[in-house]
Amino acid sequence: MISDDITLSNGLRVLTCRRDLGKSAAQLYIRAGLYHGHKPELAHILEHLQATPAGISDGPLHISYCESNATTAFDKSMYYYNGLVPEDFDECARALSNVLATCNTEVLEREKQAVIQELTPKDTPESRFYRTLQHLSAPKVALMYDSYDDRIASIPGTTADDCKRFFNEAYNPANAILILAGTLPEKLESIIEPFEALRSDGVRTADVTWPAQAISDERLVHTEYIQKVNAASIVVLKHAPNYPHTGTYREEAGYRALCAYLRNHRGPLHEELRNKRRLCYGFSMNLNELGPLTFVDFQATTSHLDRTGELIKAYESVLDDIAAKGIPEPFLESHRKGLRIALLGEQHSFGISDIMDEAMYGLKLNDKVETYSTIQQADVRLAACALAAQKSIIGISLPEKKQ
Repeated sequence: MISDDITLSNGLRVLTCRRDLGKSAAQLYIRAGLYHGHKPELAHILEHLQATPAGISDGPLHISYCESNATTAFDKSMYYYNGLVPEDFDECARALSNVLATCNTEVLEREKQAVIQELTPKDTPESRFYRTLQHLSAPKVALMYDSYDDRIASIPGTTADDCKRFFNEAYNPANAILILAGTLPEKLESIIEPFEALRSDGVRTADVTWPAQAISDERLVHTEYIQKVNAASIVVLKHAPNYPHTGTYREEAGYRALCAYLRNHRGPLHEELRNKRRLCYGFSMNLNELGPLTFVDFQATTSHLDRTGELIKAYESVLDDIAAKGIPEPFLESHRKGLRIALLGEQHSFGISDIMDEAMYGLKLNDKVETYSTIQQADVRLAACALAAQKSIIGISLPEKKQ
C-alpha cells in the first residue's frame, strides 16, 4: 500500500500511497498525546490551537465539502483532510505544515472554553460507572488515564507558556509523520517544500511505558443506582489480546469472529436472551481498547430487575458452550467472506489506518486479507476458551433509589 517512505533532513517522515481514485487525503500524525502533556488536558488544548493555522477550524469556505478534523488520543495527535478533489489537495496538504510552524496561542482562551464544552457532556454517571469497571478490570493501566473531572479542572489554569513549552517539546518534524494518499501530483516538491523549511532541532518524544497488567483472578460485581428509568443496565468485561501489545493479529481476529457470532441476531446469545428467556430486546458485544489492552465488552439492558443474575449466567453459559463446541461452520465461512470483501475494497482505496499499520508495525493490507481469509474454528474456540476461563468483571446499574 505504501508507495514511498522517505525522511526529510529535519526528521519528518513522509509516506505516500498512490491510488488514482479522483480523491485525495493528507494527514499529519504527531507522536504525542495526553500522556505527554505536563497537565491533564494540555495536549488536547494544543490540538485545538494548532487546528486553526492548519485551516481545519477556521478554513476557507471552498473546502467545506471535505472531511477535516483534528483529534488527540492518549499517545498521539492527528490533523487531517480527507475526501479532497485533486485540485484542492496541494493547498490543504501544504496548510498542515502550519501545525508545526509556531504555537498559536492567540485563540487560547476561546479554545479552552471549547474544550470544556466538549468534555463536560461526557462526564456523566454512566461514564464514571464504566471507568470504575475499567479500574476493577485493569487498575494499573486505568490509573494512567485522568478522569474527566481532573481533565476539566486543569483547563482554566493552562497558560500560553504551558502550550509553548509542550509545543517546543513535541511539535517538531522529527516527532511527526506526514501521510499523502490517493490521487497525488506526479511531483510532490511544492507540497513538501513548506515542511522542509521547518526547524530541524527537534527530537522524538518518549514512547508510552505501559505497566504489566494481570487479569483478575476473582469475579467482581460492582453495583450503582444511577438509572433514570425502571431498568437495569449490565456490563460484563473480559480481557482479549491487543495487537501489537499483548497478542498476534491472528489472535485478535479470532476474538473478532467470536464477537461477530455472539452479536448476530441469528446466533445463540440472541436466541437465549431475547427469544427464549425474554430478558432483553437487544444487546451489544464489542472489543474496546484501553491503551495496550482490549476488553470484550458485553452490555444489555433489562426491565427484569430481579433477573440480572440470570442474564449474566446465560451469557457466560453461551461462552462455555462455544468453547466446547465451536461455532457453526456456515457462519464462520460467511464471516470470512464478508471480511474479505471489505478488505478487498480497501485495496482499491487508501485507508489511513492501514498505511499506519504498515509503517509502524509492518502489517500490510495483504497480511490482513490473508489472516481473515483463513480464520478457523480453532482460532474462535481458543478465544472462547480463554474468555470462559476468565473471571468476569461485572457492572450492574439499577434505578435511582427514591428519596
